Amino acid sequence: MSDERELLRDTVAALVAKHASPAAVRDAMESEPGYDESLWRLLCEQVGAAALVVPEEFGGAGGTLGDAAVVLEELGKGLVPSPLLGTTLAELALLAADQPDADALGSLAEGGAIGAFILPVDAPGLEMRHARTIDGGSASGALPHEGFGRGPILRTSVPPFTMSECSNHGLLSGLPLIVAD
Repeated sequence: MSDERELLRDTVAALVAKHASPAAVRDAMESEPGYDESLWRLLCEQVGAAALVVPEEFGGAGGTLGDAAVVLEELGKGLVPSPLLGTTLAELALLAADQPDADALGSLAEGGAIGAFILPVDAPGLEMRHARTIDGGSASGALPHEGFGRGPILRTSVPPFTMSECSNHGLLSGLPLIVAD
């Protein structure tokens, strides 16, 4: 592991140790968003966690999925609930588009928007689908995510992926993209 990744790991481990005690994790899990918003801000502002896989040209850090994996591993060790995985997957989905949505990527990278994938209700065998648009807080044909009711939904579109694109980016087929402010 590179020195930079070791430093990233140590920084996240220190934040987790300081801000994610077992009691704090339980409180975060029971909170309305399901995660500690102040810890999320620290991860975004001090570590750049939400920006790791986004290229610099879109407001990101220009890192790799391996960098994000180091952060996710440290959060997992502490059982810290976080929107990082969903946000990273949303960023990868947006980056797979022929013309990535720069505004959505910028919002996700700065941590101001949260990304998630939700399973469609009507998907026997989870066939490939487009991103869903949100109308009144729920996705047409997809399960609404209870944790994203507090802010406006950022509407974005992602073209359908081929199986090779999904495997190249580690994405599962049949999952629409939802990005919430």
